[in-house]
Amino acid sequence: MDYLYDDLEKICEKVKCSRIAIQGSIENNNFRTPKVRLIKGNDPWVVHIDNGIKYTFDVTKCMFSLGNINEKIRVSKFNCENETVVDLFCGIGYFTLPFIVHAKALMVHAIDWNADAIDALKKNLALNNASERCITYIGDNRLVCPKNIADRVYLGLIPSSKESWRTACFALKQEIGGVLHIHENVSSFGVKGKDNIKNVWHQFGINVVDDLKSIFDEMNGLKWTVRVTAINKVKQYAPHIHHLVIDVECRPIH
Repeated sequence: MDYLYDDLEKICEKVKCSRIAIQGSIENNNFRTPKVRLIKGNDPWVVHIDNGIKYTFDVTKCMFSLGNINEKIRVSKFNCENETVVDLFCGIGYFTLPFIVHAKALMVHAIDWNADAIDALKKNLALNNASERCITYIGDNRLVCPKNIADRVYLGLIPSSKESWRTACFALKQEIGGVLHIHENVSSFGVKGKDNIKNVWHQFGINVVDDLKSIFDEMNGLKWTVRVTAINKVKQYAPHIHHLVIDVECRPIH
């Protein structure tokens, strides 16, 4: 196998790197575990700078999506001073860190059931001098998420975050409400034309509002105003499938 080692050395010299890994597909499990195998080098931890934020993670245990950069930039432009944010699917801090570093959130409650991701998040918080403004939780957000605490709840899971919508509603401050940022893959299969596709997105927004109103009605018997304030396309996930983020403002009627 000496010839293979020599080839790897040449590759490293050519591209100026010290480690090489082979990347496979993402495993179809709840953790979206990457299939990555190091073939040169021993340390699987890498550092990536994205939108001015340092992320470190173990490439054999955690994934990193480059396709969400526009959404990260959008989140970075929010004014979250004096706000408490709940990130229900935080991963290694893809959006937790933009909320803290750029949007200046007062506190972020970051939740994930992947212990490896939370381990990386803690390292990333330290790397970006943000540890004091984040509380982490390991577990199913439907079980461990704090209630009545958030000005914003971020639901960054695709293809759907619907199973945690109720959790998000309970996490909002019940006296004043707040904003939900809901990720979803929305299909436009069989629909032609940009305007018609946007109508599909609009109808999805209407459906989200109806579902959330039903949740709020069941929560405490109070009526809430629920309205979509923005629909943003993150990326084209697949042919006729659009990764969207729906911003929904939810306020109790007193």
